[in-house]
Amino acid sequence: MAGIIMNDQKRVAYRSRFKVLLTAILLPLTLIVATSPSASAEPTVVNWWTWNAGAGVERDNPFIKAFEEANPDIKIEIRNLEYEQYKNALRLAVTTGEGPDVFGIQVGPLTDQYASSAEDLTSYMNKSALGATWKKKMVGANQLASGGKQVAAPWYISAAGLLWYNKTLFKKNKVAVPTDLASFNAACAKFKAVKINCFIHGAKDSWVNLDMFQAISNQLAPGDFYEAIKGEKKFNTPTYRKAFSTWRSLFTTGLIQKGALGTPQYMDAYDSYMKGESAMIFLGSWQNPQMTKTAAALNAKTYAGTKAGKFVHMAVPMPGLVANAKTGALYGGPDLGYAMSSSSKNKEAAWKWIEFLTIGDGQKIMGGLGNQPANIDVPIDTSDFLSSSQKAVIKMQAKALATMIGQREIPNADVQKALADALSAVAAGQQSARAAAVAVQKAINLAYGL
Repeated sequence: MAGIIMNDQKRVAYRSRFKVLLTAILLPLTLIVATSPSASAEPTVVNWWTWNAGAGVERDNPFIKAFEEANPDIKIEIRNLEYEQYKNALRLAVTTGEGPDVFGIQVGPLTDQYASSAEDLTSYMNKSALGATWKKKMVGANQLASGGKQVAAPWYISAAGLLWYNKTLFKKNKVAVPTDLASFNAACAKFKAVKINCFIHGAKDSWVNLDMFQAISNQLAPGDFYEAIKGEKKFNTPTYRKAFSTWRSLFTTGLIQKGALGTPQYMDAYDSYMKGESAMIFLGSWQNPQMTKTAAALNAKTYAGTKAGKFVHMAVPMPGLVANAKTGALYGGPDLGYAMSSSSKNKEAAWKWIEFLTIGDGQKIMGGLGNQPANIDVPIDTSDFLSSSQKAVIKMQAKALATMIGQREIPNADVQKALADALSAVAAGQQSARAAAVAVQKAINLAYGL
């Protein structure tokens, strides 16, 4: 019995010593885990600046939701501004050295302007899932390069030159979709009779005026504009004098509404179209998401009290505005690209975000929204479209996108401004078509040393 008692005592003593020993071993490990940066550190914050968040803003943004779910150690802070506000804010942020980790830029002057403030993404792209041949797998990547540096990666591709129309209104009022200037005016007469504005244009915004001028120029001489605007051909020619006079006629004939020069395309003209107050608007393929059921549900809330959620939207190439017009051409490239600030303190996390948006699962989300992904391996998903007839719009665009006639953005900022100023002056009747062509030619000569 004593032996048994002794064994029990030994057993108790052994357990006690084992507990002490186990505590001695585990305590340091517990302290290590508790103080490990990966276990206790806050998520790395990536500041994302843009003027186009794709869909939704802040915490409702589907790109942010999907990324943070896959990368819980990274938090995306979004700053989404109207385009003009965005440009001003970004310029100030770069000047003061305080700003985003990842920021959006457009093809053209913005790419050149911020090339020195952006990290060269070439090495990052080479190591991405697309590999060393990524340039062949991303549409328009070369348009976001400057000075031998890959300034940004393209997010999605868009083309201008499309007339968007409210199919619901057209069908209800038995109006034919215009194919030329005569049928355009006929459609407007019918809509005017039922007190619906026909075509809405926000001529206060220079970008949409530049888009329209390219549409007119391409109807006169397809593709010539992209050489003339770079000084490779003459701009002060009968072709562009005719383009300016045609542009002016849109205002004098009333095809473009009164007060257009004081109306911004976003959001005034756009809201008028989306609410069904206007039947047509000149936009681009970036309007594709408005063909989805998701957008219709959102529009019903955004434009409460209207029938916005029930409208079916369609698009065709801009009808001919001149005699013997050559129609069907679209022009564009990356709608925007994402750059990494060279002064970012979180470059690894910033690249993960850019890679997600421009190469990875963010491209699938983009395709699901109806936009054309930059990654050629990712198709547009039309399963959420309101009508099967809208799928024909995507087919039309796919063909036009594969043969785009030129780059939408004018590469030189001074030339871009000169043309924008000339368009405003001609529209207001303050400058003749001939004087406008001379002024733009002068800017081209100065810009390119001609």
